[in-house]
Amino acid sequence: MYRPRVLFVCTDEEIRKSFKQELISFGYETILCYRGEEALRIIDDQVVDVLIFSVELQDMNGFEACRLVRQKFDFLSCPVVIHGPQDSDQLRLAAFRAGANIFMFAPIKFDRLHYVLSLLVNGRRRYKRSLPAEEFLRIVDREYCAGKEIEDCITTDTGSISKSDILRWTNVLAKESGLSKEQQSIAHEMINYTLDLLTTYGSIKNVLTYLNELWAGTSIWFEFKKLFEFSTGNLRLDTVDVHTTDGITGLVLLLCVNLLSGKTPAEAISSLYEIEEINVDEVEVLNRVISADSFMNQIFNQLE
Repeated sequence: MYRPRVLFVCTDEEIRKSFKQELISFGYETILCYRGEEALRIIDDQVVDVLIFSVELQDMNGFEACRLVRQKFDFLSCPVVIHGPQDSDQLRLAAFRAGANIFMFAPIKFDRLHYVLSLLVNGRRRYKRSLPAEEFLRIVDREYCAGKEIEDCITTDTGSISKSDILRWTNVLAKESGLSKEQQSIAHEMINYTLDLLTTYGSIKNVLTYLNELWAGTSIWFEFKKLFEFSTGNLRLDTVDVHTTDGITGLVLLLCVNLLSGKTPAEAISSLYEIEEINVDEVEVLNRVISADSFMNQIFNQLE
């Protein structure tokens, strides 16, 4: 039976031993070293499925080591995880700019690490140019939200939205617009992910600005490139190109922007109709779904 091979590079002997013991328990063959140059020699001589660099190494830092790996190997043929001492936007951004697939931070949850490694190993064995966007969204940077309780009701200074409502409306809109099941799942994950980060970054625009910097050049960035472009401080959404993943996602995010500004659902829908480039058919679908929800809520309230 094939055992995926993981190379863990770290100066701390106790951490190296701990990682090796845990990785072996999950079925990985584990190689240890503490210098970046040694790691580069190993991947030249041996098949390694995933590299894990700690930020601090003996001869260089993990970001420098990752950049050297990227001079020889691409994003998928040699996946790299950078392991930081704590969560930090600066460390996270440095990791992705260096070419890391994943940033994780101490204390490591090894069951989650195993899940991430299994996806990277499977992706490498398929050897596509990049991870499918759906998988990318499910694993990249999810540690930021790990352990945080995400409330269904997300409130800002000017308004609030129900995450479950928004996701339900997204699913109906994506299906009615004729997106494939994979595209529907991608749109759902993107909305889910954006809403998870909303309480941290305060606005949809701030979240997308953060993701634009974080994911530049990756498969998911190209999938949602239009969402990451701004014009006069507003989201630039070419939703006239109907039935696209970023078009559907952008429409729902625009709805969220309007709701968070304090508008009622009816007012938010009216604002969407006023956008010249908007696809009216998709707004109609949203309007029907929201109206049906409102009607059912009225019935349930009367029954109570």
